[in-house]
Amino acid sequence: MGLLDDMRAEKIVKGPPCSVGIMLESMTAQEQEEFASACADSTIASSVIARVLARRGHEVRKESIRRHRKGECRCE
Repeated sequence: MGLLDDMRAEKIVKGPPCSVGIMLESMTAQEQEEFASACADSTIASSVIARVLARRGHEVRKESIRRHRKGECRCE
């Protein structure tokens, strides 16, 4: 098997949710929908999402949001 095959076979280890997943559990259904819409909107930067969430009492780092948006976190 070649290097590329090894990279394709590598999976993200799933487990407990990331900090974004934990935050989502504390949100209302409407907030979850609005967060999902913001994450799907490429014109809204992860840093902007993080700032707005912080103002609303959710301390989540922009890097965590970026990873979550890309599916690179441990959330299922």
